[in-house]
Amino acid sequence: LGAGESGEAAAVLLRQENAMITILDTAEENKLRKKIDALGTQGIRVIAGLAAEHELARGRVSIAASPTALRSAVGEASDRDS
Repeated sequence: LGAGESGEAAAVLLRQENAMITILDTAEENKLRKKIDALGTQGIRVIAGLAAEHELARGRVSIAASPTALRSAVGEASDRDS
């Protein structure tokens, strides 16, 4: 997940479902500092800049879906578990 608006929303939603989330964003860490700190308080890890590029180069896969699609998927999964 990137740290853009939809990536952040998806990460927060997935974290609320107790997922372990790491956001990879190639923007420089100093540009994302406030967002990194805010997401960190929610238990979301952010890897930024060159470190994110290295993680991506190692074959890490990031998936970002729209928050609406994620809510739908989470809702369907919850319905199946009931």
